[in-house]
Amino acid sequence: MKRKILGLTQKDIAEALELSKVAVSRWELGHSIPSGLILNKLAVLLDTEVEYLLNGDERKCKDVAMIDFYESVLASAGNGFMNHAERAMKIPIPQEVIDNQTNKDSVCCIRVSGCSMEPVLGHNSIIALNPHKKIIQDGMMYVIRQNELLRVKILVETPNEIMIKSYNNNFHDEVYKKESSDDFEIVGQVFWYSSSLNI
Repeated sequence: MKRKILGLTQKDIAEALELSKVAVSRWELGHSIPSGLILNKLAVLLDTEVEYLLNGDERKCKDVAMIDFYESVLASAGNGFMNHAERAMKIPIPQEVIDNQTNKDSVCCIRVSGCSMEPVLGHNSIIALNPHKKIIQDGMMYVIRQNELLRVKILVETPNEIMIKSYNNNFHDEVYKKESSDDFEIVGQVFWYSSSLNI
């Protein structure tokens, strides 16, 4: 066990991660696994890879795929959010969800900021997007870029317009003419989300 090799106690790990010793004990007994951000911090603390913590040396975890998560990239569920730093970490996503995607190596996760997509996506939800899926399928969620702003919205396409919709009825639909959409780009289709992942 990596912790013991490094001479660390469960208490050392718990204090470094600002958690209870019981949480660390539950991980080691296999009763639970750390959530994404904690898992990444634990890997750094133990000087190892997240995959090692999930899979160990010999067995492979076939139920999850480790996907790039750009923690500092936010897609606004509102009027838009500017993004600058892009540093990736890894988070687990169900393997069966990834298996249904084309260009699996390009999928990634980002965080949602705002409330326009509530009740489906709450503030700080995590979404997975496929940047190779840019053709609008009416009613699907997409990450879009408008100038420097990233947004997550439902898109509906008509012959001449693109409608941008929110789940939250307090936000009005927006309509953009296709011919004047120079500042509009589809970044990718959202294919998975988690409103309850605490990382």
